Amino acid sequence: MTVFKNISKANIGSDEVIKAYHGSDLVFEKPTGGGGGPYAVSLAGVNSASNACFYYGFGAVSTYYLDAPTLADATMIWQNEAMTNKAFSNYYSDGSIARQWNSVTETLGTATSC
Repeated sequence: MTVFKNISKANIGSDEVIKAYHGSDLVFEKPTGGGGGPYAVSLAGVNSASNACFYYGFGAVSTYYLDAPTLADATMIWQNEAMTNKAFSNYYSDGSIARQWNSVTETLGTATSC
């Protein structure tokens, strides 16, 4: 496993980009989606929208990082503040809505009310 010691966010025009370097070599570069973040939020992530809402109600949450202040406005979900480790594919809820996140296609589905 490679540990990157130099991870940065840079603004290119109006878009924000995450860059990771190994030594002086750029090894990872990715737009952050909505151009913002990281925004730390508490979400429940499980196998269905109804379960995500249910688990959120019982406080079974973890901290995730979004590219927008709310799950409703987000386009990506990450596990870490550096926004380099995508969250696992699942349904995620903030207690108000649930959305399906696909980490392979990097898409968040439409919101379902809790």
